[in-house]
Amino acid sequence: MEVVRFSDEAGTGLLATSLNDSLRLEEWPVAPGVRRPVVLSRFEVYAPDARIVRIVDGQEIELPRSPLAFFKGTTADGDEPARVVAWVDPVLGVRGGFAIGPDGMVEMEPDPDAKAGRSLRVLSSEARFGEGDERRPTFACAQGEGETAHFSVPDTLETLGEAYRAVVPTQLAPLATTPTKTAVIAFDTDAEWIALRHGGSIAGTINHLTQLVALMTIIYERDAGPAKDQGVRILQGYSIIRATEAEDPYADTTGGASGTKLNELTNYWEANYPRSVVKRALVALVSGKQSNVPVTSASGIAWVGGLCNGVGYSVNQLMTGSSSGFWDMLIMAHEVGHNFGSPHTHCYPNPKPDTCYGSETGTNCFSGAGSCPGSATYNGVTTNGTLMSYCHTPPVSCSPRNDNVFHPTSVSSYLLPNINGASCLATVPGGIVPSGPNSIGISPTSGPLAGGQSVTITGGGFATGTTVAFVELPSNNVFGGSPNTKLLTGVSIVNANTITAVTPSATNTGLVDVVVMNSDQQTAFIRNGYTYSTGPVSPSVTAINPNFGPAAGGTAVTITGASFVDGATVRFSGTSATGVGFVNATTLTATTPARAAGLANLTVTNPDAQAGTLANAYFFAPAPTATRWFPVTPCRILDTRNANGALGGPVLSANQTRLFDVTTTPTTCGIPATAKALSVNYSVFAPQQAGELRVYPGNGVPTIANIVPFKVNETRANNGHLTLSTDNTGTFNVRNASNGTIHFILDVNGYYQ
Repeated sequence: MEVVRFSDEAGTGLLATSLNDSLRLEEWPVAPGVRRPVVLSRFEVYAPDARIVRIVDGQEIELPRSPLAFFKGTTADGDEPARVVAWVDPVLGVRGGFAIGPDGMVEMEPDPDAKAGRSLRVLSSEARFGEGDERRPTFACAQGEGETAHFSVPDTLETLGEAYRAVVPTQLAPLATTPTKTAVIAFDTDAEWIALRHGGSIAGTINHLTQLVALMTIIYERDAGPAKDQGVRILQGYSIIRATEAEDPYADTTGGASGTKLNELTNYWEANYPRSVVKRALVALVSGKQSNVPVTSASGIAWVGGLCNGVGYSVNQLMTGSSSGFWDMLIMAHEVGHNFGSPHTHCYPNPKPDTCYGSETGTNCFSGAGSCPGSATYNGVTTNGTLMSYCHTPPVSCSPRNDNVFHPTSVSSYLLPNINGASCLATVPGGIVPSGPNSIGISPTSGPLAGGQSVTITGGGFATGTTVAFVELPSNNVFGGSPNTKLLTGVSIVNANTITAVTPSATNTGLVDVVVMNSDQQTAFIRNGYTYSTGPVSPSVTAINPNFGPAAGGTAVTITGASFVDGATVRFSGTSATGVGFVNATTLTATTPARAAGLANLTVTNPDAQAGTLANAYFFAPAPTATRWFPVTPCRILDTRNANGALGGPVLSANQTRLFDVTTTPTTCGIPATAKALSVNYSVFAPQQAGELRVYPGNGVPTIANIVPFKVNETRANNGHLTLSTDNTGTFNVRNASNGTIHFILDVNGYYQ
């Protein structure tokens, strides 16, 4: 062990760099008594939208991120390289780090001597466990225990080996070059770990999580890709710090990590923090609920193959004594490796990377007395066992061993197929994590429980595929149970700064968060951004009379419905009516505006922005034009007694409206596509109930005027002029206004155009 202290200039120089900028330092401690030049570049451990929170009395309290700045790099003297990661406090300077190289894993940590001030001690990860009462760490992965070694797919529970075959085909497609990607891990904690490991310090807990992420990203960036250093960057996302038992929802079950604990975590997050709201590739619980085991013992369990899906969870029961952060990182990196798709290496098909462990059940798992695989070098790391192996466990306890590297088979056969198939891993262009949506606002900020309110979200960074969601807090039962989040509908990306959408319904009044998520999983939120209230209900529109008039406007109309309020406005498919008069809560009067010919929706909007719409409520008729009449030889153009077809059957059912097109190609009965109206004879045959026949243009509104009244089983006829649709489609509607079936016959003797 060696005690060192960095100059103030070293910390200041590092802190002055920007992300991805590099700085060379000439004498960096890479082992006790060993100095080498290093080149370090600054990197970010947090996702751009990461939030650190406590949940107190059901309310979210946001906490500050760690103040530490992180740096990574390699030695720069031409000798066998060592990788370096370090963190710098803005006040205290360099406060810790690791070197991974020919001298094994070397740690740099604050000297526990109270008189040491800003001094750091440099020691190997193994050497520190000869000190005091601490014992060398032990680690068990519950993935190897028969009753908990399960991988889950919807509605199934399979053994590890069988399930792996179900997700990864035996014959894999050739691997394409994969750019560096990011995997965001959301973190949860429990009160025991914070109390036992950090003495209840929230700041210490937050710093520790960032250090775990920084160390893991060194391994995953180096190994988890098609080539060295083309892997996956690990980022910390939404993280919950549960500082007290009152904030901790998990059962106080001691002992090692188990399937029960993993299921509890999975079910809780799937119900309360769905992936549509909390962006992440995975969730990791850091737990201290193993209080009946030594403080230097740890365990973990994870679903295999959980990237971007409903089983992307791991339980990491880290050491509760003042143990090395490196050992904590190895435990979590191992469990995350399961989430990335890898079983233990002794359960790979032959030839296996190792046979260090022989007691795990499952397809392909080695059985028998374990043995070490022998020393080998992978991605510059010389080791006798790899990250997904059990070569660290007795009785083999292989040496020399650096567990901080994946075996090449782990990468090619397991990690890469899962990475390439994962939908939520964002690409990192040029090594820079792209920014997401930002600075968002919403208007209006409140609305009715019934939903259906149009809202506008403003901000920046919006992109195609962006979604908007409302999220309740655990104590705020706005949506009345599961789910605790709802997506807004009708989302329209107007531009990069504006979104329009429609609110979902709610069960109870209260505040909800507004969450905007781009398709690359980047998010932004408004805390308590929208309020559901029990104000006046939305208006509803049931009728307008008359329901047609000239496109020039100027027609006086009466609108009926419910919940109208004085000051309401009226629009016809977006065009405002004039002279709106409030008669009472069920009646409005107005004058139609001028607008294009055709059908229009009618919308009444109250002063509180609540609105009701009657679709296709009004027909704006085009101005009349002079036409000529052209006779044709009397011809039957339509008969529903004939075989089913465009101008034939089937019979018109009770209260059915059917659209017909008589300007067909080739022409029927000589009617051209330019025809505006027909001279016809209407006939009703074999009606089963008394009623009326009603006819109107294909793009018109239903009329109450009857063309042919009829009685049961009586054939009735009438002649007249049939106006076709005004949009030149040659269509008209026929309505059977009776409670029985009828056949309809149409004969033509001329047309107008």
